[in-house]
Amino acid sequence: MFKKLLTLFILALFITSCAVINNTNSNQSLQMDPKIKTGVLDNGLTYYVLENVKPEKRAELLLLVNAGSILEEDHQQGIAHFTEHMAFNGTKNFPKQELVNYLESIGLKFGPDLNAFTSFDMTVYMLQVPTDDSDKFNTAFKILEEWSHNLTMDHEEIDKERGVVLEELRIGKGARERMLNKKLPVYLKGSKYADRLPIGKEDIIKSFDYSATKDFYNDWYRPDLMAIVAVGDFDGEHVEQKIKNQFSIIPAHPNPKKRKEYDVPFHDETRYLVVSDPEATGSSVGISYKFSKIKSNNSLLDIKNNQLISMFTEMFNNRLSERTKNPESALIYGYNYTGSWVRSIDGFNLVAGVKPGMIEKGLQEVLLELERVLRYGFTKSEFERQKRTSLKQIEVQYNERDKTESADLRWQFLDIFFENKNSIGIEKIYKIMNDMIPTLKVSDLNSYIQLIKKSSSRVITADCPEKEGINIPSNEDLKKIDHSIKNLEINPYEDIIITSPLLAQVPLPTKIKDYKSHDEVGVMEFLLENGVRVLIKPTDFKNDEILFNAYSPGGHSLVDDSKFMSAKYASDVITESGVAGFSKIELDKFLSDKQVNVNPFIREMTEGITGSSSVSDSEVMFQLIYQYFHNPMKDQDAFEALIRNWSGTIENRNASPENVYRDSISVIMSNRHFRGRPMSSETLSEIDLDIAYEVYKNRFSDANDFTFVFVGSINPDTFMPLVLTYIGNLPSSSRKESWKDVGMKYPVGNIEKIVKRGIEEKSSVQLRFTGDFDWNYENRFLLKSMTSVFRIRLREILREDMGGTYGVWVGGYPEKNPKGTYQSIVAFGCGPDNVEPMVAEVFKQIEILKTKGIEQSYLDKIIEAEKVEHNKNIQENNYWLEVLSAYDQYEEPFLQIIERDSLYELVTNENIMESAQKYFKTDNVLKAYLYPEK
Repeated sequence: MFKKLLTLFILALFITSCAVINNTNSNQSLQMDPKIKTGVLDNGLTYYVLENVKPEKRAELLLLVNAGSILEEDHQQGIAHFTEHMAFNGTKNFPKQELVNYLESIGLKFGPDLNAFTSFDMTVYMLQVPTDDSDKFNTAFKILEEWSHNLTMDHEEIDKERGVVLEELRIGKGARERMLNKKLPVYLKGSKYADRLPIGKEDIIKSFDYSATKDFYNDWYRPDLMAIVAVGDFDGEHVEQKIKNQFSIIPAHPNPKKRKEYDVPFHDETRYLVVSDPEATGSSVGISYKFSKIKSNNSLLDIKNNQLISMFTEMFNNRLSERTKNPESALIYGYNYTGSWVRSIDGFNLVAGVKPGMIEKGLQEVLLELERVLRYGFTKSEFERQKRTSLKQIEVQYNERDKTESADLRWQFLDIFFENKNSIGIEKIYKIMNDMIPTLKVSDLNSYIQLIKKSSSRVITADCPEKEGINIPSNEDLKKIDHSIKNLEINPYEDIIITSPLLAQVPLPTKIKDYKSHDEVGVMEFLLENGVRVLIKPTDFKNDEILFNAYSPGGHSLVDDSKFMSAKYASDVITESGVAGFSKIELDKFLSDKQVNVNPFIREMTEGITGSSSVSDSEVMFQLIYQYFHNPMKDQDAFEALIRNWSGTIENRNASPENVYRDSISVIMSNRHFRGRPMSSETLSEIDLDIAYEVYKNRFSDANDFTFVFVGSINPDTFMPLVLTYIGNLPSSSRKESWKDVGMKYPVGNIEKIVKRGIEEKSSVQLRFTGDFDWNYENRFLLKSMTSVFRIRLREILREDMGGTYGVWVGGYPEKNPKGTYQSIVAFGCGPDNVEPMVAEVFKQIEILKTKGIEQSYLDKIIEAEKVEHNKNIQENNYWLEVLSAYDQYEEPFLQIIERDSLYELVTNENIMESAQKYFKTDNVLKAYLYPEK
């Protein structure tokens, strides 16, 4: 429900325990991490409790339901997902919208704090709640209990929610969905899964009988198919007893239906399928091998198998990435993974994006690279490097074992409950990996390679646009390319061995010129001899994380229009070219076993560099910073590969109605400025390698006006020598400069833009209000507060009352430079027939907000949400890096970051009304609408 956490769900789904090694006796089951309290109540409900102090005074609660769309009857298609929606639309003790109202009143926001999703095989509900208030904490468990057996399925609420779900279905319609609907029946042929996409069918959602949801809920939401998960800053024994007391009262189902597991049949021949669509923006190929899932028995063998598969995946992805660096390659990107759409099978999957008109060449390339692996495996040097990388990855997890977020730890319980796996704890995993990984041999991968080779259940697909000039291959063409690979002479892969250091000679340390302490926020400020300012904030939020951001005024505002595109993308060109004699491929190999990330950037009014490292790799981070200033490279082949990849990505982007719509808005909001043009083949042709290199060198030739901000696991005694050695020796010529106003301004007056594109019956609406902004701390907060209040109100009206949209966004965006301005944006999707009445309702509600304001309960909600958000933020290194950098550039006191009470006092009805009057002015509004073509 609401925003789906698809990425995290897929990661959880794709964790596999395929048995690929059988020559070991390490098959003894490992015990569950003793820190996890678990049990099964008499009614069959399972629970898991884990104490974790990050973040402080918060807990993550999950309700796991072993039921998804696969269990639907024919007349119920979409009802599993619809039932999930109804959990937020009325329970026995929280009728209608009272549950949502309550959760918002304690500061929860949809998305980060409150969410749910439904898949083929499961439904998951998520809450993040406070633990320092017993009433709120107890009520959170009451909500989980209500979801588990007390949904009211109120008929009026069902009918209103039909519109919301239909809008969610409508949002998903487009080229990707249409092509996926053609491919899934081929992947899942002969299985019930092929007919049970979780979103369901439109005609059923519109007309299902009320009994359909009640029957599904009564059949499948029952204790023996459920688990409660609690992870957070609490007393574990107390929470365990709370669960026992509260959830034991749920009666077991008197006549439970059998929870069947559904198979996907294997097949003896490869299936080939080409799908095309007039709105597809790019081409891709996919190769899938299906094989049986071996149930985990939680043994050392399982750990070893999973580790080898992970290493295989990363090494093969590295090869595919290398291939994309060749300008003659047909590939734009490529990756592989092991996993499946559904629970009952596993598979090996290979996906690649290909340049326009090059599907056949692209398929041949990925099949060739796969065949190279299947014939020869991986080299010893690749494998040894990957072993070091894997050891580093587990070291990072181990070092953060007491600082890992509860939100990250919660996902393991999906595997534990749905897949019958154990979590043995990071301490034991760390020891096992450090004992096991050094002993692994490259030949250990052969069993997995053989598993892929032996699978006859293959599916090869290609997606492409329907466009004049682009040849669409046939299914038979794919088959011919596939069959040709076996007869090709293919050489083994040749690895590049990196032996050179990143920096041949370390410079001598410089000296500190001046020092200042910002004790109120724990920040030390240093001025170095070369003019660089350095701000350092040591924290204990993480044990092994150092973040940095550096910036200098100027950016590409200082170049003339003829060099603009080269300047805008200069940092991308340099990054792809490499640094200090290392190509991009070589640098990636050098850094593969290090926790280091360094990226230069050039924006409109600033240039800079940002990144991160572990404590042990911090010197490598500093060396990279040093080399990106002193020794950037330009590489013609790398440049051509980058431009061709970009060209392949954008050539058909205007086939997407949404892209045309967004580009139209961008052009209007830039007032048709030369520098506001969207990326196209024309603008891409303006990027010149020599100019990009020249601009980059100029922007990074003088660090005199740079400020570096470092936040994290920093010991100043050992950190400052590195600062003085590397940052203190950045080039300096005492150049003084600032950004320039390039004249890009918002348009004046009321503008209506109607874009008619697309074949689906769906529309998008954006209303953009603009004007001058008096830049200060208070006004920024009031703009955010006012739009937050209005977002809640519009969600209630447009979504819950009218059932006209899946979601609505309202946001306020102030800018300080080159002149104080703001944008207030209202955006939502809906059916074409609903555009006019919903836009009229938005303006009606704006007028009410301006003249009458809003009830105090709404103000209380956003104040509480701000407090919750701030209390979480100030425990995060990322937040401190962002706000220290921002306030320093704003030239505002750091004390404002932590002094918040005066801001909360500003949130009054009078101030919200006044802010609405300021920031929802109707004399400068862009009304942008996307309609289908017909």
